[in-house]
Amino acid sequence: MNSGPSTNEFLPSKPSALMIWLVQHLSLLDLLWRNKVHISAEDVQKIRNLPTGDGIILTPNHADELDPRVCFEVSRKAKQLFVFMCNREAFGELGGWAGWGLQRIGAFSVERGGHDVKAKQFSIDVLKNSQDTLVIFPE
Repeated sequence: MNSGPSTNEFLPSKPSALMIWLVQHLSLLDLLWRNKVHISAEDVQKIRNLPTGDGIILTPNHADELDPRVCFEVSRKAKQLFVFMCNREAFGELGGWAGWGLQRIGAFSVERGGHDVKAKQFSIDVLKNSQDTLVIFPE
C-alpha cells in the first residue's frame, strides 16, 4: 500500500495565488497583533527596485519561526512571489498535508546535506527563468 510520496522524493513548489494571499494576510495579522514587526516602506521599495529577471536570493537567518512570516509580509508589500527552499521532513508532517500546503505557498523540498540534485536544479531554474525571489534559510 502506498501512503504517499517517499520521504526523499523531490516536491516542487506549486504556488496558488489564493493560498499565498491567505497566508500573507494571516501572517500580517499575527505580526501586527503579537510581534509588532515594522517593515519600512523604504526597505520594501529597495526590494521592488531590484532588477527583474536577474535572480534574487534572500537569505534570512531563520533564528525562529518568525522569519517566514516576515518574508510573507515583505512579499505582500513588494507584490512579489517568494519561492522558499524548505527541508524535506516538513513536507511529511500532518500526514503529508503540510507538504501540500507548503507547495501551494511557494515552497519546494530539499534534502539536507547538499546532495539533492533536483532541488539544486529547481533553484537554478527559479533564478534563471522567473522573476521570483528565491528564499533560502541557511540555518
